[in-house]
Amino acid sequence: MSKIANVSAHQIMDSRREPTIETEVTTQAGSKGVASVPSGESKGIYEAATVDVTKAVQYVNGWLRQKVSGMEITSQRHIDRAMIEFDGTDNKARFGANAILSISLAASRAASLEEQIPLYQYLGLLISLRPQYKIPSPMFNLINGGQHAKNNLKIQEFMVVPTGFPTFSEKLEAGLKIFDSIGKLLKQKGISAKFGDEGGFAPNLANEQAAVEILLEAIKMSGYEAKKHVWIALDVAASSFPPGFRYDSRFFMDLINHYPIIAIEDPFAQDEWHEWSQLRIELEKAGREILLVGDDVFTTNLSRLQRGVTSYVGNSILVKLNQIGTLSETLDVIDMAKRQQYTHIVSHRSGETNDDYIADLAVATGASYLKAGASNPQRRERMVKYERIVQIEKELGG
Repeated sequence: MSKIANVSAHQIMDSRREPTIETEVTTQAGSKGVASVPSGESKGIYEAATVDVTKAVQYVNGWLRQKVSGMEITSQRHIDRAMIEFDGTDNKARFGANAILSISLAASRAASLEEQIPLYQYLGLLISLRPQYKIPSPMFNLINGGQHAKNNLKIQEFMVVPTGFPTFSEKLEAGLKIFDSIGKLLKQKGISAKFGDEGGFAPNLANEQAAVEILLEAIKMSGYEAKKHVWIALDVAASSFPPGFRYDSRFFMDLINHYPIIAIEDPFAQDEWHEWSQLRIELEKAGREILLVGDDVFTTNLSRLQRGVTSYVGNSILVKLNQIGTLSETLDVIDMAKRQQYTHIVSHRSGETNDDYIADLAVATGASYLKAGASNPQRRERMVKYERIVQIEKELGG
Protein backbone atom coordinates (compact mmCIF):
# COMPACT_ATOMS: atom_id res chain seq x y z
CA MET A 1 0.00 0.00 0.00
CA SER A 2 1.12 3.52 -0.79
CA LYS A 3 2.64 5.81 1.81
CA ILE A 4 2.38 9.54 2.46
CA ALA A 5 4.85 11.32 0.20
CA ASN A 6 4.07 14.95 0.97
CA VAL A 7 1.87 17.23 3.07
CA SER A 8 1.27 20.85 2.12
CA ALA A 9 -0.92 23.50 3.74
CA HIS A 10 -1.98 27.01 2.85
CA GLN A 11 -4.42 29.64 4.05
CA ILE A 12 -7.90 30.17 2.60
CA MET A 13 -10.87 32.32 3.62
CA ASP A 14 -13.98 30.86 5.23
CA SER A 15 -17.59 31.99 4.82
CA ARG A 16 -17.12 34.76 7.40
CA ARG A 17 -14.12 36.04 5.42
CA GLU A 18 -11.78 34.89 8.15
CA PRO A 19 -8.61 32.86 7.50
CA THR A 20 -8.56 29.10 7.93
CA ILE A 21 -6.36 26.22 6.80
CA GLU A 22 -6.52 23.91 3.79
CA THR A 23 -4.17 20.94 3.52
CA GLU A 24 -3.23 18.54 0.73
CA VAL A 25 -1.86 15.07 1.45
CA THR A 26 -0.15 13.32 -1.49
CA THR A 27 0.70 9.62 -1.64
CA GLN A 28 3.62 7.93 -3.35
CA ALA A 29 1.17 6.68 -5.97
CA GLY A 30 0.10 10.24 -6.72
CA SER A 31 -3.29 10.35 -4.99
CA LYS A 32 -4.09 13.78 -3.56
CA GLY A 33 -6.54 14.35 -0.74
CA VAL A 34 -7.53 17.92 0.14
CA ALA A 35 -9.44 19.07 3.23
CA SER A 36 -10.17 22.40 4.90
CA VAL A 37 -11.15 23.14 8.47
CA PRO A 38 -14.09 25.37 9.50
CA SER A 39 -14.33 27.50 12.62
CA GLY A 40 -17.12 28.26 15.07
CA GLU A 41 -18.26 31.61 16.43
CA SER A 42 -20.04 30.19 19.49
CA LYS A 43 -17.48 27.75 20.83
CA GLY A 44 -17.74 25.48 23.83
CA ILE A 45 -14.93 26.06 26.33
CA TYR A 46 -14.12 22.34 26.27
CA GLU A 47 -13.37 22.21 22.55
CA ALA A 48 -9.87 21.25 21.47
CA ALA A 49 -7.54 24.22 21.17
CA THR A 50 -6.76 25.94 17.90
CA VAL A 51 -3.76 28.03 16.96
CA ASP A 52 -3.42 31.08 14.75
CA VAL A 53 -3.90 30.03 11.12
CA THR A 54 -0.44 31.27 10.11
CA LYS A 55 1.11 29.07 12.79
CA ALA A 56 -1.14 26.14 11.84
CA VAL A 57 0.09 26.32 8.25
CA GLN A 58 3.70 26.47 9.46
CA TYR A 59 3.22 23.45 11.74
CA VAL A 60 1.65 21.39 8.95
CA ASN A 61 4.38 22.32 6.47
CA GLY A 62 7.08 21.67 9.07
CA TRP A 63 6.98 19.36 12.08
CA LEU A 64 3.69 17.60 11.31
CA ARG A 65 4.66 16.87 7.72
CA GLN A 66 7.91 15.32 8.95
CA LYS A 67 5.98 13.25 11.50
CA VAL A 68 3.46 11.67 9.12
CA SER A 69 5.57 11.38 5.97
CA GLY A 70 6.23 7.75 5.14
CA MET A 71 3.19 6.45 7.01
CA GLU A 72 0.77 4.10 5.27
CA ILE A 73 -2.05 6.25 3.89
CA THR A 74 -4.74 3.76 4.97
CA SER A 75 -3.46 3.57 8.56
CA GLN A 76 -5.81 6.33 9.75
CA ARG A 77 -5.57 5.55 13.46
CA HIS A 78 -1.79 5.33 13.29
CA ILE A 79 -1.60 8.71 11.56
CA ASP A 80 -3.96 10.37 14.04
CA ARG A 81 -2.31 8.77 17.09
CA ALA A 82 1.14 9.87 15.94
CA MET A 83 0.02 13.49 15.70
CA ILE A 84 -1.79 13.38 19.06
CA GLU A 85 1.25 11.94 20.81
CA PHE A 86 3.59 14.36 19.05
CA ASP A 87 1.42 17.26 20.20
CA GLY A 88 1.62 15.92 23.75
CA THR A 89 -1.13 18.05 25.30
CA ASP A 90 -4.62 17.12 26.51
CA ASN A 91 -6.34 19.46 24.06
CA LYS A 92 -3.95 19.77 21.09
CA ALA A 93 -2.73 23.15 22.32
CA ARG A 94 0.79 22.74 20.92
CA PHE A 95 0.03 22.34 17.21
CA GLY A 96 -3.70 23.15 17.25
CA ALA A 97 -6.70 21.02 16.42
CA ASN A 98 -7.07 22.99 13.19
CA ALA A 99 -3.61 21.94 11.97
CA ILE A 100 -3.94 18.31 13.08
CA LEU A 101 -7.48 17.88 11.74
CA SER A 102 -6.56 19.24 8.32
CA ILE A 103 -4.03 16.41 7.90
CA SER A 104 -6.35 13.81 9.41
CA LEU A 105 -9.17 14.58 6.97
CA ALA A 106 -6.95 15.09 3.93
CA ALA A 107 -5.24 11.75 4.61
CA SER A 108 -8.58 9.91 4.71
CA ARG A 109 -9.60 11.52 1.44
CA ALA A 110 -6.31 10.54 -0.18
CA ALA A 111 -6.83 7.00 1.10
CA SER A 112 -10.29 6.81 -0.46
CA LEU A 113 -8.80 7.91 -3.78
CA GLU A 114 -6.04 5.35 -3.38
CA GLU A 115 -8.66 2.65 -2.78
CA GLN A 116 -10.73 4.01 -5.68
CA ILE A 117 -13.92 4.19 -3.61
CA PRO A 118 -16.09 7.15 -2.55
CA LEU A 119 -15.16 8.82 0.74
CA TYR A 120 -18.30 7.63 2.54
CA GLN A 121 -17.45 4.02 1.63
CA TYR A 122 -13.90 4.41 2.91
CA LEU A 123 -15.13 5.96 6.16
CA GLY A 124 -17.65 3.16 6.50
CA LEU A 125 -14.86 0.59 6.27
CA LEU A 126 -12.98 2.38 9.05
CA ILE A 127 -16.02 1.73 11.23
CA SER A 128 -17.05 -1.77 10.16
CA LEU A 129 -16.26 -4.51 7.67
CA ARG A 130 -19.97 -4.41 6.80
CA PRO A 131 -20.90 -0.73 6.98
CA GLN A 132 -24.55 0.28 6.82
CA TYR A 133 -25.03 3.60 5.09
CA LYS A 134 -27.90 5.90 5.94
CA ILE A 135 -29.13 9.06 4.27
CA PRO A 136 -29.72 11.65 7.03
CA SER A 137 -32.52 14.19 7.15
CA PRO A 138 -31.46 17.84 6.80
CA MET A 139 -31.85 20.46 9.53
CA PHE A 140 -32.10 23.84 7.79
CA ASN A 141 -31.25 26.87 9.94
CA LEU A 142 -33.59 29.39 8.30
CA ILE A 143 -33.75 32.07 11.00
CA ASN A 144 -30.43 32.95 12.63
CA GLY A 145 -30.04 34.58 16.04
CA GLY A 146 -27.60 34.69 18.95
CA GLN A 147 -23.94 35.00 18.00
CA HIS A 148 -24.74 34.06 14.40
CA ALA A 149 -26.69 37.24 13.69
CA LYS A 150 -26.82 40.94 14.49
CA ASN A 151 -30.40 40.96 15.75
CA ASN A 152 -32.34 40.73 19.01
CA LEU A 153 -33.02 36.97 19.04
CA LYS A 154 -31.26 35.14 21.85
CA ILE A 155 -31.88 31.63 20.51
CA GLN A 156 -29.20 30.96 17.91
CA GLU A 157 -30.92 28.72 15.37
CA PHE A 158 -34.54 28.27 14.30
CA MET A 159 -34.57 25.26 12.01
CA VAL A 160 -37.04 23.42 9.82
CA VAL A 161 -36.61 19.65 9.56
CA PRO A 162 -38.33 18.06 6.54
CA THR A 163 -38.87 14.40 7.46
CA GLY A 164 -42.11 13.49 5.67
CA PHE A 165 -40.57 12.85 2.26
CA PRO A 166 -39.14 9.63 0.83
CA THR A 167 -35.90 11.08 -0.56
CA PHE A 168 -33.29 13.62 0.46
CA SER A 169 -33.80 15.38 -2.86
CA GLU A 170 -37.43 16.09 -1.94
CA LYS A 171 -36.40 17.23 1.54
CA LEU A 172 -33.94 19.66 -0.01
CA GLU A 173 -36.63 20.92 -2.37
CA ALA A 174 -38.91 21.52 0.61
CA GLY A 175 -36.15 23.44 2.36
CA LEU A 176 -35.61 25.65 -0.68
CA LYS A 177 -39.35 26.42 -0.94
CA ILE A 178 -39.66 27.24 2.76
CA PHE A 179 -36.59 29.48 2.56
CA ASP A 180 -38.20 31.42 -0.30
CA SER A 181 -41.49 31.64 1.61
CA ILE A 182 -39.78 33.16 4.65
CA GLY A 183 -38.30 35.87 2.41
CA LYS A 184 -41.74 36.64 1.01
CA LEU A 185 -43.35 36.66 4.47
CA LEU A 186 -40.78 39.05 5.92
CA LYS A 187 -41.29 41.38 2.96
CA GLN A 188 -45.07 41.24 3.39
CA LYS A 189 -44.70 42.09 7.08
CA GLY A 190 -42.34 44.98 6.33
CA ILE A 191 -39.49 43.32 8.23
CA SER A 192 -36.04 43.85 6.77
CA ALA A 193 -33.51 41.10 7.29
CA LYS A 194 -29.97 40.41 6.22
CA PHE A 195 -28.48 36.93 6.30
CA GLY A 196 -26.80 35.52 9.39
CA ASP A 197 -23.55 33.56 9.52
CA GLU A 198 -25.23 30.30 8.54
CA GLY A 199 -27.19 31.70 5.59
CA GLY A 200 -30.59 32.08 7.25
CA PHE A 201 -32.58 35.28 7.66
CA ALA A 202 -31.67 37.44 10.65
CA PRO A 203 -34.67 39.68 11.39
CA ASN A 204 -35.43 41.61 14.55
CA LEU A 205 -38.64 40.11 15.97
CA ALA A 206 -40.82 40.62 19.03
CA ASN A 207 -39.59 37.43 20.69
CA GLU A 208 -38.42 33.87 20.06
CA GLN A 209 -41.96 32.61 19.59
CA ALA A 210 -42.45 35.06 16.72
CA ALA A 211 -39.57 33.38 14.89
CA VAL A 212 -41.18 29.96 15.29
CA GLU A 213 -44.50 31.39 14.06
CA ILE A 214 -42.82 32.66 10.89
CA LEU A 215 -41.37 29.20 10.25
CA LEU A 216 -44.85 27.68 10.63
CA GLU A 217 -46.39 30.29 8.30
CA ALA A 218 -43.69 29.61 5.72
CA ILE A 219 -44.25 25.84 5.95
CA LYS A 220 -47.96 26.35 5.24
CA MET A 221 -47.32 28.89 2.48
CA SER A 222 -45.03 26.36 0.78
CA GLY A 223 -47.84 23.81 0.65
CA TYR A 224 -46.63 21.61 3.48
CA GLU A 225 -48.10 20.56 6.79
CA ALA A 226 -46.28 20.80 10.12
CA LYS A 227 -45.94 17.49 11.99
CA LYS A 228 -46.69 15.62 8.76
CA HIS A 229 -44.05 16.93 6.37
CA VAL A 230 -41.91 19.32 8.42
CA TRP A 231 -40.91 19.78 12.07
CA ILE A 232 -39.16 22.56 13.99
CA ALA A 233 -35.80 22.33 15.79
CA LEU A 234 -34.03 24.90 17.95
CA ASP A 235 -30.40 25.47 18.86
CA VAL A 236 -30.58 27.59 21.99
CA ALA A 237 -26.78 27.84 22.41
CA ALA A 238 -27.25 28.72 26.08
CA SER A 239 -23.50 28.82 26.77
CA SER A 240 -23.34 31.94 24.60
CA PHE A 241 -26.00 33.88 26.52
CA PRO A 242 -25.05 37.15 28.25
CA PRO A 243 -23.99 36.72 31.89
CA GLY A 244 -26.97 36.30 34.19
CA PHE A 245 -29.45 35.40 31.45
CA ARG A 246 -30.94 31.93 31.04
CA TYR A 247 -34.17 30.15 30.20
CA ASP A 248 -35.63 27.63 32.65
CA SER A 249 -37.15 24.25 31.87
CA ARG A 250 -40.68 25.70 32.01
CA PHE A 251 -39.85 27.90 29.00
CA PHE A 252 -38.84 24.86 26.96
CA MET A 253 -41.77 22.74 28.10
CA ASP A 254 -44.13 25.55 27.03
CA LEU A 255 -42.48 25.73 23.60
CA ILE A 256 -42.73 21.97 23.18
CA ASN A 257 -46.39 21.97 24.22
CA HIS A 258 -47.29 24.76 21.79
CA TYR A 259 -45.18 24.00 18.73
CA PRO A 260 -44.22 20.95 16.61
CA ILE A 261 -40.67 20.78 17.95
CA ILE A 262 -38.61 17.68 17.23
CA ALA A 263 -35.26 18.73 18.78
CA ILE A 264 -33.79 21.25 21.20
CA GLU A 265 -30.02 21.74 21.26
CA ASP A 266 -28.06 23.22 24.17
CA PRO A 267 -31.03 24.50 26.23
CA PHE A 268 -28.60 24.98 29.12
CA ALA A 269 -24.96 25.94 29.38
CA GLN A 270 -22.03 23.53 29.14
CA ASP A 271 -21.66 23.01 32.91
CA GLU A 272 -25.33 23.01 33.96
CA TRP A 273 -25.47 19.23 34.26
CA HIS A 274 -28.32 19.19 36.78
CA GLU A 275 -30.59 21.39 34.66
CA TRP A 276 -29.91 19.20 31.64
CA SER A 277 -30.86 15.99 33.44
CA GLN A 278 -33.95 17.56 35.00
CA LEU A 279 -35.27 18.62 31.60
CA ARG A 280 -34.72 15.13 30.21
CA ILE A 281 -36.65 13.67 33.15
CA GLU A 282 -39.48 16.20 32.69
CA LEU A 283 -39.74 15.40 28.98
CA GLU A 284 -39.90 11.67 29.65
CA LYS A 285 -42.50 12.10 32.39
CA ALA A 286 -44.60 14.11 29.93
CA GLY A 287 -44.20 11.39 27.31
CA ARG A 288 -42.54 13.78 24.86
CA GLU A 289 -40.10 12.13 22.46
CA ILE A 290 -37.88 15.15 21.89
CA LEU A 291 -34.23 15.03 20.89
CA LEU A 292 -32.28 16.79 23.64
CA VAL A 293 -29.07 17.52 21.76
CA GLY A 294 -25.74 18.23 23.44
CA ASP A 295 -23.21 20.39 21.64
CA ASP A 296 -21.19 22.62 24.00
CA VAL A 297 -21.86 20.23 26.87
CA PHE A 298 -20.22 17.30 25.00
CA THR A 299 -17.92 19.00 22.42
CA THR A 300 -17.48 15.71 20.53
CA ASN A 301 -15.38 14.53 23.48
CA LEU A 302 -15.44 10.92 24.68
CA SER A 303 -15.00 11.68 28.38
CA ARG A 304 -17.64 14.41 28.40
CA LEU A 305 -20.10 12.17 26.58
CA GLN A 306 -19.42 9.42 29.12
CA ARG A 307 -20.15 11.88 31.94
CA GLY A 308 -23.33 12.88 30.14
CA VAL A 309 -24.47 9.27 29.94
CA THR A 310 -23.89 8.63 33.64
CA SER A 311 -25.48 12.00 34.55
CA TYR A 312 -28.57 11.37 32.39
CA VAL A 313 -27.81 14.41 30.26
CA GLY A 314 -29.29 14.62 26.76
CA ASN A 315 -30.23 11.78 24.45
CA SER A 316 -28.47 13.02 21.32
CA ILE A 317 -25.05 14.44 20.49
CA LEU A 318 -23.95 17.01 17.94
CA VAL A 319 -20.79 15.87 16.16
CA LYS A 320 -18.28 18.47 14.97
CA LEU A 321 -14.94 17.22 13.72
CA ASN A 322 -13.03 20.32 14.72
CA GLN A 323 -14.24 20.17 18.32
CA ILE A 324 -11.96 17.18 18.94
CA GLY A 325 -9.41 17.46 16.12
CA THR A 326 -9.02 14.04 14.46
CA LEU A 327 -11.19 11.70 12.43
CA SER A 328 -10.38 8.69 14.64
CA GLU A 329 -11.49 10.40 17.86
CA THR A 330 -14.67 11.59 16.15
CA LEU A 331 -15.51 8.03 15.09
CA ASP A 332 -14.88 6.82 18.66
CA VAL A 333 -17.37 9.36 20.01
CA ILE A 334 -19.99 8.31 17.46
CA ASP A 335 -19.40 4.67 18.37
CA MET A 336 -20.01 5.37 22.06
CA ALA A 337 -23.10 7.43 21.26
CA LYS A 338 -24.56 4.53 19.31
CA ARG A 339 -23.77 2.02 22.04
CA GLN A 340 -25.50 4.26 24.59
CA GLN A 341 -28.57 4.72 22.34
CA TYR A 342 -27.84 8.40 21.74
CA THR A 343 -28.69 9.63 18.26
CA HIS A 344 -25.98 11.67 16.57
CA ILE A 345 -26.24 14.69 14.32
CA VAL A 346 -23.28 15.60 12.10
CA SER A 347 -22.80 19.36 12.03
CA HIS A 348 -21.02 22.17 10.22
CA ARG A 349 -19.70 25.36 11.87
CA SER A 350 -20.74 28.97 11.39
CA GLY A 351 -17.46 29.76 9.63
CA GLU A 352 -17.55 27.19 6.82
CA THR A 353 -15.67 26.31 3.65
CA ASN A 354 -16.75 24.65 0.41
CA ASP A 355 -15.52 21.29 1.69
CA ASP A 356 -18.36 18.72 1.71
CA TYR A 357 -16.58 16.18 3.97
CA ILE A 358 -19.30 16.13 6.64
CA ALA A 359 -21.86 14.87 4.14
CA ASP A 360 -19.86 11.68 3.56
CA LEU A 361 -19.26 11.39 7.32
CA ALA A 362 -22.99 11.60 8.04
CA VAL A 363 -23.85 8.86 5.54
CA ALA A 364 -20.97 6.60 6.61
CA THR A 365 -21.83 6.77 10.31
CA GLY A 366 -25.59 6.47 9.94
CA ALA A 367 -26.33 9.94 11.34
CA SER A 368 -30.00 10.72 11.89
CA TYR A 369 -29.57 14.31 10.74
CA LEU A 370 -27.14 16.64 8.98
CA LYS A 371 -26.89 20.27 10.08
CA ALA A 372 -25.21 22.39 7.41
CA GLY A 373 -27.02 25.73 7.69
CA ALA A 374 -29.73 27.33 5.61
CA SER A 375 -31.13 26.04 2.33
CA ASN A 376 -29.93 29.30 0.81
CA PRO A 377 -28.88 28.93 -2.85
CA GLN A 378 -26.56 31.92 -2.47
CA ARG A 379 -24.47 30.25 0.21
CA ARG A 380 -22.37 27.64 -1.55
CA GLU A 381 -20.53 26.65 1.62
CA ARG A 382 -23.89 25.33 2.94
CA MET A 383 -25.41 23.99 -0.26
CA VAL A 384 -22.43 21.83 -1.28
CA LYS A 385 -23.01 19.64 1.78
CA TYR A 386 -26.67 19.07 0.93
CA GLU A 387 -25.93 18.56 -2.76
CA ARG A 388 -23.31 15.96 -1.88
CA ILE A 389 -25.98 13.98 0.02
CA VAL A 390 -28.18 14.09 -3.09
CA GLN A 391 -25.27 12.71 -5.11
CA ILE A 392 -24.61 9.92 -2.62
CA GLU A 393 -28.32 9.08 -2.52
CA LYS A 394 -28.23 8.54 -6.29
CA GLU A 395 -25.16 6.33 -6.00
CA LEU A 396 -26.88 4.22 -3.34
CA GLY A 397 -29.99 3.90 -5.47
CA GLY A 398 -32.26 6.07 -3.34
